[in-house]
Amino acid sequence: MILSMVSLALVLRGLDLAAVGKALAQIDYAWLAVAMAFYFVVLWLKVTRWWLMFHPHLLRKRKVLSALCIGYLFNAVMPARLGELVRTYVLGELEGVSKAFVLSTIVVEKILDVLMVLLLLVCLFPLMTFPAWVRTSGATVGVLFLVLFGLVLALTQQREYLLSQLSSVLGCLPETTGRAILKHLDSAIRGLDILRGRDLAIKLWGLSLVAWLLTTPFVMALLFALHIPVPYTAAVFVLCVTSLGMTVPSSPGYLGTFHYLVVVSLSLFGVGREPATSFAIVLHLCTFLPISLLGVMLMWHENYSLGRLSTAKLH
Repeated sequence: MILSMVSLALVLRGLDLAAVGKALAQIDYAWLAVAMAFYFVVLWLKVTRWWLMFHPHLLRKRKVLSALCIGYLFNAVMPARLGELVRTYVLGELEGVSKAFVLSTIVVEKILDVLMVLLLLVCLFPLMTFPAWVRTSGATVGVLFLVLFGLVLALTQQREYLLSQLSSVLGCLPETTGRAILKHLDSAIRGLDILRGRDLAIKLWGLSLVAWLLTTPFVMALLFALHIPVPYTAAVFVLCVTSLGMTVPSSPGYLGTFHYLVVVSLSLFGVGREPATSFAIVLHLCTFLPISLLGVMLMWHENYSLGRLSTAKLH
């Protein structure tokens, strides 16, 4: 929360609010419609990707959509990405799937997404000169997630050995407790096996790549909508920086941090603070508002309430 407030203060300091309002009033709604078309295509690709992770379990895709949107809603209104736990609970309840297994698929999803962002950054290297803070941040996140990816693969390879060792360690606990812990751990590690099956892994990598490639024209269309003349690399760069920035727990909806990252990213392309801030506002609204509204509708449709989900337990 402190990080978000500081970021918001940096964005607002010395800002000409009248100029921001004027830029927002001149938005081109035709380009806005184009951007939202890409947005919903990408959303459906993400739903399909998550649905495929449960193969061969025959989950209903509309329930996967409900869980995903409700989780994104909670990410927008609650801090620290708690929406990931909410969608774990919702899908587990709706489809009767192990919640530990669901949570492990979300881990795989995040690994795929961050690796796609890093791939986009690598593609940008020969096309633009990066400031030191981007190179350092990108390298740090890259190393951390490659290590995480390696650990995930190691867990799937050594599942039986790991569980047998844990069984010995848990022998001091009551039998029912130890058995329950091992069952949840086994479900969680089995969820990570997704990346070992060649055919399924190819589909997941392919869907991830297409989803991220289609997210860049979403950003570019919004830049066109606000009449900001920048090269396509600017859209890719903004997407990469904001996506990596959102891996850090922040305030609800990443208010402040999201806007600051957009403004700083566009400054590298000579975009002034006022047009960059107006774009940050529109990008933020278009990123979080539609999915949040969908989440509200689907939460009502699935007969969940904010209070019930806030106090839900994963076990």
